[in-house]
Amino acid sequence: MHRSFTPTAYDDDQPADQTRAALQDQPMRKYDWLRAHCLYTGYKDSPKVLRVGMIIHHYVNEEWGYAWPSRRTLSEELGIRETAVSQAICVLKNANAIKVHRIADLPDDIRRKMKRHSPRSRCYSLNMDWAGQVLDECGKGDKK
Repeated sequence: MHRSFTPTAYDDDQPADQTRAALQDQPMRKYDWLRAHCLYTGYKDSPKVLRVGMIIHHYVNEEWGYAWPSRRTLSEELGIRETAVSQAICVLKNANAIKVHRIADLPDDIRRKMKRHSPRSRCYSLNMDWAGQVLDECGKGDKK
């Protein structure tokens, strides 16, 4: 699993090498994914894709690891058409930045907490492996 050093987590009481090592033992967080999303060059010329990814990131419940806004909600929040949202989600999925899941396929306890019961409803998860690869390629991943 890839790790990311986050300067905001720096502890002034510890030497930098110890802080860096402690951070490398932590799992990636959704904010590490956001950093990778912003650095990724595969869709740098598509502001709609960047905006849709950022708003999905905003909706991710860190406890469960899923976001479940409807495409209509995303469309209304971003002020773009639902078809543009769908296209951006497709680009994010094809880049492996996000995973799209049918809510009906999730464990019962998570489905009940989401309160979404339509068999056609979808949810999203951030692909942390993808984020780690992007950060490594940009030289922003593991610090040793």
